[in-house]
Amino acid sequence: MSLLELINRDGVTLLKKALELEEKQLQKYNSRGWKISEIGAPPSVVKTLENLGLIEKVYESRSMKLYAIKDREKAEEIIEEYEKKRDSYSSVKIPDDLFSVVEGHEDVIAVIKKALEATLNHSRPVHVLLWGKPASGKSIILEELRRIGGCLVIGSHATRAGLFDLLYTWRPRVLMIDEIDKMPRKEFPVLLSLMESGLIKEVKYGRLREAQLSTMVIAAANRISRLPEELLSRFHFKFYFEEYSKEDFIRIATNVLVKREGLPRDLAQYIAEKAALRTRDVREVIGLARIVGSKDEVDALLEIKDRRRGPDSINS
Repeated sequence: MSLLELINRDGVTLLKKALELEEKQLQKYNSRGWKISEIGAPPSVVKTLENLGLIEKVYESRSMKLYAIKDREKAEEIIEEYEKKRDSYSSVKIPDDLFSVVEGHEDVIAVIKKALEATLNHSRPVHVLLWGKPASGKSIILEELRRIGGCLVIGSHATRAGLFDLLYTWRPRVLMIDEIDKMPRKEFPVLLSLMESGLIKEVKYGRLREAQLSTMVIAAANRISRLPEELLSRFHFKFYFEEYSKEDFIRIATNVLVKREGLPRDLAQYIAEKAALRTRDVREVIGLARIVGSKDEVDALLEIKDRRRGPDSINS
């Protein structure tokens, strides 16, 4: 985990203000120490940066504590990394060949494209939920959505920082949540507010943090029965996906391996046909394709997978 992932927007702001203040103080007093009150940062943020070795206490008395940047070069690197990443989320890039490997589901794809257009061009977010069994058409659509440049993708548990910090720090235009039905309920109030009005708020240690966002939420779930009604109602479109048939799976998996992984069509189809006897998960096929170079290697690796599959696996 990088340092940037361990500090939020407030931590980066503190580093920027501290660098500017230290520069002025060095020129005027030949000293670089500063008080927390001069920076305007919560003590908790100061403590986090101190624990990470980014700032240090340079003076302490009964009435005053002075801090300073411990490693100016590292602080500048973190600020630069943050600004590049922040800009990438505000400038979403949609590949020209998005969804080209998907066969069928043209109605769903058309809605998602229009929803993206409404969000990015008109700042009117349209929220979409895809649900159904893991080995269904939603899987390949999600894999394609991950290719959108600037789309913030999180799993059901987000990060240690929590959903609010992720949204507050990165301000994404598109947020994709995989397995939203497994997301902790404590995250739902932030998500509900984001989807309803775009306004997110947090009061922590007596300090209010808020941001007004225009973020499209695309989520995936295996079961919507686990989701509260008020959250389901926030999605403008909810699409159910059936499990792949064997024939559909072979055709789509072959297409993915040729167009996304660059495999020769005969090898791609061989992998898809062999895998279809065991799974309907396109991700498994992609993983297999990335480490084989021949049909013999495909057979050998599948034999290993069969031996190690375990008693609870479901074979088709």
